[in-house]
Amino acid sequence: MSGNEELLQRLMRYVGNDPRGIRRAVLESFACGEELTTEHILTQLGERGMCVSKQSVNSMVGLLASRMGLLRVSTNGKRRSYALKAEYMELLRGVLEQL
Repeated sequence: MSGNEELLQRLMRYVGNDPRGIRRAVLESFACGEELTTEHILTQLGERGMCVSKQSVNSMVGLLASRMGLLRVSTNGKRRSYALKAEYMELLRGVLEQL
């Protein structure tokens, strides 16, 4: 199994184990290609009526960045921003279309 196929399966399981749709919403935020902070994602989720703690958002973003390797991390002082790596854009959009 190639690395992208394995990542595709992991993403499908990750989003599939999310009855409230929060993980999907976080992935949709990154599918736009923008650099985002966890505070920005938390605000977006709140605007969608999803009640999530900052710690939960940090955990989701950390998993996507370090365990799955999907995100690029930029540091500006104390603040970190995250963006989807360009090579995973089509993969992520494909996953979101399948669900």
